[in-house]
Amino acid sequence: IAKLSLWLRTAQPRRKLNNLNNNIKCGNSLIDDPAVAGDKAFNWQAAFPQVFAKGGFDVVIGNPPYVRVQNIENNLVDYYFQKYQSPKGKLDLSILFFEKVFKLINNKGVAGYISSSQWMQTDYGENIRKILSENKFSEIIDFGSLPVFEDVETYPAIFFLNNKENDFFQYKKVIHKKDLNFFGVKNSPSTDYTFDKLSSKAWQFSAFDLIESLEDKNIHYELLERFAPAYIGCLTGMDAAFVVNQEIIERYKLETEIIYPYAYRGQEVSKYSNTEPTASIIYPYYNENGDSKLIEMNDFIQLFPNCYNYLLEFKDDLMERKDSRKKYAFEENFYRHLRAGNFNYITPEKLILKGVDTNFTVGLLGANTAFNGANTPALIPTDSSNISIMTLLSILNSKLISFYLNQICPKKLGGYYRYNAKNISAIPIISPKDDEVMNKGLLVSKLTLQMEDLTGKFIRTLQRKFDIDKLSKKLENWHELTYSEFVKELAKKKIKMSLGDEAEWEEYFLAEQTKAKQLIAEIERTDREIDQMVYKLYDLTDAEIAIIEAS
Repeated sequence: IAKLSLWLRTAQPRRKLNNLNNNIKCGNSLIDDPAVAGDKAFNWQAAFPQVFAKGGFDVVIGNPPYVRVQNIENNLVDYYFQKYQSPKGKLDLSILFFEKVFKLINNKGVAGYISSSQWMQTDYGENIRKILSENKFSEIIDFGSLPVFEDVETYPAIFFLNNKENDFFQYKKVIHKKDLNFFGVKNSPSTDYTFDKLSSKAWQFSAFDLIESLEDKNIHYELLERFAPAYIGCLTGMDAAFVVNQEIIERYKLETEIIYPYAYRGQEVSKYSNTEPTASIIYPYYNENGDSKLIEMNDFIQLFPNCYNYLLEFKDDLMERKDSRKKYAFEENFYRHLRAGNFNYITPEKLILKGVDTNFTVGLLGANTAFNGANTPALIPTDSSNISIMTLLSILNSKLISFYLNQICPKKLGGYYRYNAKNISAIPIISPKDDEVMNKGLLVSKLTLQMEDLTGKFIRTLQRKFDIDKLSKKLENWHELTYSEFVKELAKKKIKMSLGDEAEWEEYFLAEQTKAKQLIAEIERTDREIDQMVYKLYDLTDAEIAIIEAS
């Protein structure tokens, strides 16, 4: 296709077409071993001997492919991990091209890639960050989650790489969709940074760096993991089998001794709220000094026959589960979880987090509950922690901590972030000298509970009065509607009120809405007070506060 395109551009009447065999090559850019890639193996030095006789290419332009690791053959994955230094944990094919290009360009050469930028914050990007932080690039143009490529979730950025020692690099952030053109990109704001800002840790590009600020001011802090480490909890490997609702529990008469409420979706979590999971998890383990031990099959059948028979229906699929390409459940333990966690995660009261959100959201999760760290990581206070759980809850829900995490956590489309356990555990925490932050947190928690009771009571009354099983999103958030909008939403449910009922409901609706708005205003006011307390606790300047408030 490339040859045809060039011929169409260069063809002239009555002239022989140019021979492009020495200019356009096809092969696997990353593999030069025929034993691995067959006839697709590509040796750059053999293909371009004249270029490498002069030290390599002057310019390399590339768009590394985005390929899910599940779609890459296992022998190729193994080869990449053995041959390259940059992969770690999870394979991201694009970072191999970053490592490879330094062997393709000469000492004065330049490479320009448009590629995914997620490795700048993820765990699997640690090794390539270390390589590039050694003065190996001159500019990054970050498009965030803007749709540079339609219908593809790539989080793209342009990287300019080279082999020379750079004194600094330029970081440019394109914020608006209207700027996705040459002049828009060119005129987007940029900042120069020195390389001492970078390391193998997640890269942060902001006018305000919290860690840097604290260290410059010689302010003592400790990492959150000292007070309450983040955990990933229980991963079943097949939620369709292990995660059940109340209707299934009752229909199959499942033994509740090995069933626990299970927070696993993320939507259950809201700020300061007591999270009440609607799902439960079958947990076929017994407690041995906090550790989870799988119940042996004979005991499982004898003690919990209904749970056993329920899981038996999924046996074939459960035995096909894989972890790192290897099956882990067999005839004698087909009902085991992928990652069982332990009872030290289940037993205590916890702080529960929304794993994907636009801002960091932390709630409470009661004792004897399970959680899934992919979407709902949890923090469990240590025995030696000298900070109350409510003080931690208040600090973590502040604008400052949300701002900090949004600089270092992997981005998702639509302004969302992936809040993972590793980055959360590294949040800098300063212990307050008094109970002021805790008391404000208790107040917000109390007000939030009152708000939940108020809205819940209204919804129950609405469902009971009009026999509605499932409410629309708008009706669930009834207090955000005008009364006429509320009536229209009811009409969509084929509910029509008499004039008398309408007058009665309008009075009730407006009275309850007024109470809701008053509670919301008080919650927001107290939230702002906590933000100011946290700014003071971390000794932020007015300029630093302004950056956070404007973000």
